[in-house]
Amino acid sequence: MEDAPAIFEMNSNPEVVRYTGNFTHKSVEDSQMIISENIWKQYKENDYGRWAVILKSTGEFAGWCGLKYRPE
Repeated sequence: MEDAPAIFEMNSNPEVVRYTGNFTHKSVEDSQMIISENIWKQYKENDYGRWAVILKSTGEFAGWCGLKYRPE
């Protein structure tokens, strides 16, 4: 959950979510909901998911990468 503010910062940008298939987050609570209801669920059900990308030089959250299950 500590990543929620950083995820919100990224996913509140329509130009970012345009390429990810996510919805534009309107609040940090949206990001917390995605973490609890989607990201953890994918790990539990599929044994894989997204990882945070952290800059080594600063420890700053730079984004995320990984696999996302798409049923289609």
